[in-house]
Parts: sequence; C-alpha cells; structure tokens
Amino acid sequence: MKKRTGIIGILIAVLVLGIGYAAIANVSLKVNGTGTITMNSPNTGTNITLRNTAGNLTVSGVTIRNTGTTGYTYAITNSGTGTVTVNSGTINCTNYVALHNASSGRLNINGGTITTKGSHANGVFAYSNGKINITDTNIKTSSNNSGAIMVTGGGTLTANNVTAETDGNSSAPIRSDRGGGTLTVNEGIYTSHGTGSPV
Repeated sequence: MKKRTGIIGILIAVLVLGIGYAAIANVSLKVNGTGTITMNSPNTGTNITLRNTAGNLTVSGVTIRNTGTTGYTYAITNSGTGTVTVNSGTINCTNYVALHNASSGRLNINGGTITTKGSHANGVFAYSNGKINITDTNIKTSSNNSGAIMVTGGGTLTANNVTAETDGNSSAPIRSDRGGGTLTVNEGIYTSHGTGSPV
C-alpha cells in the first residue's frame, strides 16, 4: 500500500503543482479528473511513462501538455509490458510524438483530442513490438513530416473511426516508415493539406 500511495501522491503533485513528470512502475493506477499535466522542459522529457513493468495505467479526462522543443518529447509513452489506457481528455505536444508505444505492452486510446505542432511530431506512433488501438479520436498535426497515425520498425496500430487532419508537407495522415508494421484503419475521416502528403 505504501508504494501505491506514493505513486498516487506523485500524480497528485503533478496535477496540482504542475511538476510535469510521473513514472509508473509495478502498480495498477487510475487517474480521473479535469486537471492539467504540463511538461515545460526544453529538452527530452515525457509527461507520463509506464516503464519496464507489467502494471496498468488508466488516464481519463485529463489535459496533458508537453512543450519540449528538442529531443524525444512524448506526452504519454508505454515502455513496459502492461497496458496504458487513455480515455477522452486533450493531449497537446509541441515537438515530437504525442502518444508512443515501443514495448510489448499495449496502448489504448478512446476518444479525446490529440494535437502536435513541431516537425516530425506524429500524433500516435507504434514502433517495434508496440501495439496501439485508437478509437473515436480526433488528431491534428500542424508541421512537416508529421503523420497522424504511424507505424515503423514492426509496430502494430489499429484505428477505428478516427478523424485525422495534417497541415504540413510530407505529412500523410496514415503513415509508415523504415521497417513498416501493421496498420489497420476501420472507417474514419483522413484529410491532408500539405505537399507530398497523400491520404
């Protein structure tokens, strides 16, 4: 119980004090509410990470902002073997990928809005053994080389009724890169505006 209480305390500090970082390990935890988690670091940083663990994390109705401008700055990433579930809420990422999974765990996204602003700032990105399911979610990317949903290196992503829009050049809403992967799209609306950005 002490371990669980400690991690909950960290998340309360993040939500209330704006500390902006929480790593979850070996615990099942649910975070509900209308608070805001903000990461202001200019360098590499992640708001919420499920790290090297089989624990589970559910985040519901929370606004997450990552304003990092260089390096690998994720809003939410799963680097463990458990499951991260994001229900509704708003996720804004300035520089890099908003939601990322490169582990053997799973990332489930249900509803909500995801936006990114920087170059190479993909909305949702499955890499290596990562598995992502995304349903009824709105995604908007604004800069170049920034896909809405993407797989590479063997990742697996399933998108159900997603509405995605990209503004930058070379920013296909449905995208794959080196190593490919499995990307399944069921219904949804996909729109691109930039040069070299096919749908």
